Amino acid sequence: MTMPPNTSDLAPSRQLKVSIGGIQKLSLVDYPGHVAAALFLSGCNMRCGYCHNPELVLPERLAPNIPVDEVMIFLNRELVGWTAW
Repeated sequence: MTMPPNTSDLAPSRQLKVSIGGIQKLSLVDYPGHVAAALFLSGCNMRCGYCHNPELVLPERLAPNIPVDEVMIFLNRELVGWTAW
């Protein structure tokens, strides 16, 4: 089983630098045949007319970022025993 890195073990220069705009803590459709969690990253510059997540794309609608440490705590606590692809 592969688990995400523990960010507290990383030197400050090696901390994860990512803008997490949302998390779906339980998904049955994003990884067919498996239970999964899905992260939504902010900052896409594609501006697709059919985008279902404009709050992650358009600067005037950006949702506040979720701290990486908060996401890692959830993943380490809740997903223990799950298989990562």
